[in-house]
Amino acid sequence: WVVRGPNGGYVAAIVLKALAAEVEPDRAPRSLTVHYTAPPAEGPVRVETRVERVGRSMTMVSGRMSQGDRILALALGAFSKPRAGPSFDQAPMPAAPPPEACPRFGGGIPMHDRYEYRWAIGKPPLSGAKHAVVGGWIRTAEPRVVDAPLTSG
Repeated sequence: WVVRGPNGGYVAAIVLKALAAEVEPDRAPRSLTVHYTAPPAEGPVRVETRVERVGRSMTMVSGRMSQGDRILALALGAFSKPRAGPSFDQAPMPAAPPPEACPRFGGGIPMHDRYEYRWAIGKPPLSGAKHAVVGGWIRTAEPRVVDAPLTSG
């Protein structure tokens, strides 16, 4: 929950779970586009999905989240089978102390209570630092399996 309502990533995760339920289990989410048309109020929502196209390796699914007669979000997701090919992850991990050695930070909005944040690299935002380099560790406050909806938030 942020100031006006649920965080957009949380809304996207709900929509993504509904879209994924329409797809063969061997097709993982590859992209998700969400247009937020109105902020949700606390309470139940409805997500309607439609499989737009199923190909040999790619499935496209659209979704609409509504609450009462209000459309809250429109989404389009692409799901595909894994492909063999080159890896493009060549960036080395930056030098950072382990999470337990880093100070905690967060707060400000209720959503931050769901995560544990640890400051590891650079200076805090708005500190007047010479370079805009920031980084750290983040994990859910309660341990859980990392899945596509978690990483979309």
